[in-house]
Amino acid sequence: MKYLIAFFFIVTTAFAQKKFTVIDASTKAPVPYAGINLNNGYGIYAGEDGSVIITDTSVTAITVSSVGYREKRADISSITDVLTLEPQPIELKEVVVSKKKSKKREDVIKAKLHRDNGAMYMSSIGLQYAFLVKSDKKEAYLSKIILPVFKAAFEAEGRPGTFDKVPFRTFVKIEVLENNGGQPGERLFDLGQVAIVDNNNKEEPFGITLTEELPVAENGMFLQITILGRVNPDGSLSNEVGYLTSTDPDGSVRKWPKYCQPNFPLVERPKGVLTFIREPFSNNNSWHAINEPHLHEIKKYPDFNIGFGYTIIAYE
Repeated sequence: MKYLIAFFFIVTTAFAQKKFTVIDASTKAPVPYAGINLNNGYGIYAGEDGSVIITDTSVTAITVSSVGYREKRADISSITDVLTLEPQPIELKEVVVSKKKSKKREDVIKAKLHRDNGAMYMSSIGLQYAFLVKSDKKEAYLSKIILPVFKAAFEAEGRPGTFDKVPFRTFVKIEVLENNGGQPGERLFDLGQVAIVDNNNKEEPFGITLTEELPVAENGMFLQITILGRVNPDGSLSNEVGYLTSTDPDGSVRKWPKYCQPNFPLVERPKGVLTFIREPFSNNNSWHAINEPHLHEIKKYPDFNIGFGYTIIAYE
């Protein structure tokens, strides 16, 4: 009897998951890291190979999106082994720079760190950050971004001071947006670089060298960082949903974000330099400034900022 029970459990678990691959309708190639909106305020991302596993059986419909493709809504029951996206070319604004001169120098804007556990902003799966990059040089190229991440990161257990040092590896996606009057705007470059933030790395804070040097627009530009999710032991993207659930005595189900390292130290917001955040899968997915820590309600500054850093190659 126990073998029958075990077999039944395996079968029902297998059917409880929805597995499919997001592909390009024209080329049939996988669409890596497509956004999968579960239409419940949360979402996940496809893997590098376009693979998706949805484990929440309460999800009945999804909305799939990726830069360069038309958004698509689909009922879970109608999805087979693949879900196709129709290409939709996007027109990027041109950033004009003059010819490089021979003399160059590196301008480094340092990341701002501290070790106050009560003044951290906790990341969650799907959360997006955007910070302003600017230069007073006419010929300036962004070559590297610097995240305020410690080698020994902290994992919260529920109250200030109760933190354990734990290793983590997290996928992030880097994109460049235009500066629209001091707020993140439309996509500026065709950059969708994916990197792994690893606190076993020797570098502190954590630097990510861009795959190409990007010209900095005259009025600056925003770097967007998306928390895609944790890294599996085999190096692939975890398919875990970005929330936890609990059932109230009346039977209603509540959801709240599942935190995912890295956490970022909050610092005082410099005048004119802002870090914005947004939750792209929520109903209110607009960019907004950080008004309070994500974990503890400690109002340390009038306004908050995350001290991301970056390296500019300037030509004179």
